[in-house]
Formats: sequence, C-alpha cells, structure tokens
Amino acid sequence: MVIEGSGNRGISIISTAYGCLEFGDAADVDMGRFKYNHGSDRFEFYTNNNANPCTVMDSSGRTGIGIGHVSPNANLHVSGSTGNVVAVDGTNGRLFSVTNDMSGSVFSANTIAGLPVIDAKSDYTTHFGGDVLPSVTAVHDLGSSTRRWNTVYTSDLSLKNKEGDWTIVEGEDDLFLY
Repeated sequence: MVIEGSGNRGISIISTAYGCLEFGDAADVDMGRFKYNHGSDRFEFYTNNNANPCTVMDSSGRTGIGIGHVSPNANLHVSGSTGNVVAVDGTNGRLFSVTNDMSGSVFSANTIAGLPVIDAKSDYTTHFGGDVLPSVTAVHDLGSSTRRWNTVYTSDLSLKNKEGDWTIVEGEDDLFLY
C-alpha cells in the first residue's frame, strides 16, 4: 500500500471494539501487533505472538505506560523477571540501574564517568562512592534521639563546630582528644 499526497495523510481504522495492525510472515501472520483497545482506552503492543501485551500505553488518566506490565499503575510502570529492569547508559558507562536479581546490586547511581556514587545491595547495605553531604548547613541530623547508629567505623575522627576543631585519635590503649 502506498499513500501519497501533500499535507496530512494517514490510515483510519474505525471500530467499536479495537483497531489493530498486525505484522508477520508466511509462517505466522500475527507475530507482532499494534492494537488500540476501545474498551480499556489504551494502546497495546504485542510481540512474538503472545496473547498478553508486552507494553501498554493507557490514556484514560488513571495509569500510564507499562513495559512488561499489562495493568500499569504508575506514570511509567516497568516489570522484569531477571537482570536489569531499568538501565540508563551514558556515553562513558551506566548512569543508573534497578535490577531484579535480588542478589548483589539492586539499585545504583553512577557519575557521568560510570563510577558508583550510590549502590544499594540486597544484603541491606548501601555503599557510597563519595562524600555524603547535607543539602543545607546545620539543619539535618545523622540519626536521631530514637534512631541511633549502632557502630560507626572511622579512622581518626574530626569534629568541627563554632566552638573549635577537634580530632579524636585512637592510641594503643586510650583515646586522645586534640
């Protein structure tokens, strides 16, 4: 089919149930489909002759785009069974990823050079690849009166405030305050 002309051109599929474009070959005529479902008011994308859509774009106002999820309940709802569920790459490496492996790194954010800044692990640890800074000065606490850190591992500990600059140094049997 060829559609020629100047100005706007298109194909209209008028239906009360759904409109569909199917793609295939001689062995299987409907390996891929692009379908608009009037009943649910959404676009559905089908691949590999699957009965369920692999991607959904819902324009009803109650949900958004689903990738690997047939009933998205967020603006972008991504579901995956293994490996990277979301990956964003830059020219120098991976910038951001969320995995579904549930072992090792589950969430990571990296610098433009691909170096890790935050890496949340499945063993409930979070690794930081740089300084951890508050968003404003002298407003936020590290811990609280009801939520305290159990153990803080550090080399010599430097504390600085308006009263002075202090360093706690561990000796062989004692702690020294300078």
